[in-house]
Amino acid sequence: MTSRSWTCSRWNTALTAACTTIQLGEAYCVAGGGDPACMNVHTVASGDSCSAIESKFGITLDDILAWNSWLTSRVARFKLARICVSNGMASTSTGPPANIAAGTLTNCTTYYTVASGDTCTAIDEKYGYRPFQICCAGTPL
Repeated sequence: MTSRSWTCSRWNTALTAACTTIQLGEAYCVAGGGDPACMNVHTVASGDSCSAIESKFGITLDDILAWNSWLTSRVARFKLARICVSNGMASTSTGPPANIAAGTLTNCTTYYTVASGDTCTAIDEKYGYRPFQICCAGTPL
């Protein structure tokens, strides 16, 4: 089984769905890809519901969808996904790494540089994703 959780075309457009094109030494988006001005990120946990997230942060589903364009209205199905739950002006921005891979979003919250021996599955495990968990961003599960 090949993992696609962080290879979504919305985050890393040059990668194939089968994750066969990762390049040693290049940085890829492994979390985020939402609004670069996001002030507060929440990791969707088992048992979270859209309404629970809305209530906890005093926001609406429309807010969540606006700040996380890669999501569908089925937010709770994206277990362990990191979503923006508060928009605003960020105090500082470090920008993408110099070794960013072609086709990778420049406004991700986390980048990972591929090391010798890495596999997509190993990278998924490092960031707490399950294979096929998020699949392709914006596509309902």
